[in-house]
Amino acid sequence: PRWRERLLLLPVLNHPALFDAVGEELARMTFADPELEHLRRDLVACLSGESGLDGDGLRRHLSSRGHAGTLDSLL
Repeated sequence: PRWRERLLLLPVLNHPALFDAVGEELARMTFADPELEHLRRDLVACLSGESGLDGDGLRRHLSSRGHAGTLDSLL
């Protein structure tokens, strides 16, 4: 369900440093909601490298990749 997928993404969107602890599992998941799946893939791709982004920077980056509407609905 969408609410579960949202709950999995929100902590990492707000605190990207959490990706170190949950990134591998998040990368293996597949979300049923197409918008959240696209966001999940881009989030994993961004944070898998040495991004150094804080929550605001990560959300700006993802917004620039077309996720502004999805992020607005989550936050």
